[in-house]
Amino acid sequence: MSPLKRLAGEFVKKIASNYDTPLKKLAGAADAQAIGFELNSPEPDPVQRFKNAAIVGGGGIAASLFSGGADLVPFAVELYNQIAKQNDWPRGPREIQDALDSAPLFNVENYLRLAAYGGDHPETKQILTDAMEAQGRVQSRIPRAGGLMIPMSSSGF
Repeated sequence: MSPLKRLAGEFVKKIASNYDTPLKKLAGAADAQAIGFELNSPEPDPVQRFKNAAIVGGGGIAASLFSGGADLVPFAVELYNQIAKQNDWPRGPREIQDALDSAPLFNVENYLRLAAYGGDHPETKQILTDAMEAQGRVQSRIPRAGGLMIPMSSSGF
């Protein structure tokens, strides 16, 4: 066996050994599938499809490795939210809807896609802008302690 094949085999074994928990395995499978999806996307430019596969798919694998698969959670929330909107499924009260709508801000794939397009991808920018507006509504509902007055006793405490 050539040294190059042996090195490649060791590299694959090292990557595979990092996927030892169910969450990591699920995230790894989703990231591997994303590479195939990006290579077969309706993007007309084949060079851009390859860049998307390398940056979005490869970056997703790196994010899964570094986060222990936790990057799958915001992706799943964003996916559920899109499907729920399309099918008119109940999404809970307005507070929960805003939290669901802000999920794209926490999905690393959106930022990787912007990087793949050199920062200029109108659809992704719109997704993130809408998510920022929803996040602003979530944060506006959080009680703030600013301006809270504590009454003093008349003894001059």
